[in-house]
Amino acid sequence: MKKFILLLILILTLPVSALNWDYNNDRIVDWQDLGTFANGWLNPYDLISFSSFATEWMLEEPGTLMNYNNVGDDNAKGCYGEYYINYPDDIYYQSIQTFTPLTDYTITAFGLKVYRIGNAGTLRAWLYPINESGYPTGIPYAGGGYITWGSVALSVITDNPEGEWRILRLNTPTPLTAGTTYAIVVTNTASLTSSKACWRYATNGKYDLGTASYSEMGTYYNFSPSDFMFETYGE
Repeated sequence: MKKFILLLILILTLPVSALNWDYNNDRIVDWQDLGTFANGWLNPYDLISFSSFATEWMLEEPGTLMNYNNVGDDNAKGCYGEYYINYPDDIYYQSIQTFTPLTDYTITAFGLKVYRIGNAGTLRAWLYPINESGYPTGIPYAGGGYITWGSVALSVITDNPEGEWRILRLNTPTPLTAGTTYAIVVTNTASLTSSKACWRYATNGKYDLGTASYSEMGTYYNFSPSDFMFETYGE
């Protein structure tokens, strides 16, 4: 119902040409752009209560905490760049954490403990199946193979190296199967060493239902015994 109300506002107040606007600058037009638009449009018209509702809706808990590794972080690893049509000339370095659900559930969001260096680009987290080696079956973005994703503009994340938890709602809630291992792949869309999404991790990880790894230009490396700080939410 909430999304329906905001969708009506969007349709009734924007010109047709503006329906293609990407308010969160992540090259994906989705409900997050709708929430951003509603919040920005309502404030100038003094509809503060409804604007506050839009903000609250964007920040509300996306479901029940299911899988997690959320304590003990002592370092961070930066990632930047995605695979586009210019491969192998594209620059991309990605961080990866696998996890294994203990029960079937529909995943709705990731929680990541992150901070930023610079402010260009969009932090994206992708859900992937894994191959026999335990690595993702594809390469974000144009490499394909992903199941779903969530995103947040890099510029709104803290630049404090201690990091903060950010909820990334997934574009498409997706059923997960108990006992099947999946991978979270974190990227920043900007291929700039000056703009990185930095994912906090525990050097001596304690998460027993998955492993950490990273990729450099398409080559994967094991990052054990470290584990990245993550949460999954579902219903």
